[in-house]
Amino acid sequence: MTRALITRTSATIAVVLSLFACGGGDDDGAAAPTGTQAPASATTEAPEPGPTTTEAPDPGSVEDATRLQLEQAGAGQWGRLYATLHPLQQELVSEAAYVACAEEQGWGGYADAEVEIDETYPEQYTIPGVDVVTPTTAVTFTLSIDGESFTDTMHLVVAEGSWRWFLADPSVCMTDV
Repeated sequence: MTRALITRTSATIAVVLSLFACGGGDDDGAAAPTGTQAPASATTEAPEPGPTTTEAPDPGSVEDATRLQLEQAGAGQWGRLYATLHPLQQELVSEAAYVACAEEQGWGGYADAEVEIDETYPEQYTIPGVDVVTPTTAVTFTLSIDGESFTDTMHLVVAEGSWRWFLADPSVCMTDV
């Protein structure tokens, strides 16, 4: 594998991991710590997790939702991916701004990646941009592209009947289009 291909692959995976509020794995596949809760003074405990419900129709498995969302990002299907962004972050970032941001940032381009789900577990998570703490399902996955593998964790929650994901930093895409 050429040095340019390795550099492109590593850069692509790093961008993908930052897109999904992941901690960013090291090149050796070790996961960085994620899901740490901000100090109570920095967040607002939500008595109800907003539009998140547990009485929604069956959204399917969190593993299937994670694979689908990573595949959509890899293929550059930004409109479809935006449809599953958490509603509280959709209030911060319009679909047009998100699509323009994703294209400008160079997210995507790894449609041939393999995704393996390593573990799922419940975890409290502070939603970036709104500082609301909510129960989520943490999903640790390994993404393999061009012979390189990276392990990381993303958080999903059922909202409005489907599994929703979070932008790591919604302010990156908070611009008028």
